[in-house]
Amino acid sequence: QAGTGLWIPSAEKVEGKTSYEGIEIDFSTRCPAPVEWRGLSDKDLNKASGFKDMVFCHKSGFITIVKGKENALAVAKEIIKQHKQG
Repeated sequence: QAGTGLWIPSAEKVEGKTSYEGIEIDFSTRCPAPVEWRGLSDKDLNKASGFKDMVFCHKSGFITIVKGKENALAVAKEIIKQHKQG
């Protein structure tokens, strides 16, 4: 069922950046970042995502690093929204 994946803040904060990681309940509920973001970082990721303060999105889409808690929450909500829209 789409949209049942979880996004959790990483327990590790590096240089004031909070990362969110897509955790699957099982393989049928994955919730990765949009394909257009994957493998990008910094300015390229900011441009592709439309968000500020993006640092990195893993090529798998399951790890995204964003500066600031509020920005990270907004990014996580957008990832979930896009995932639900399929």
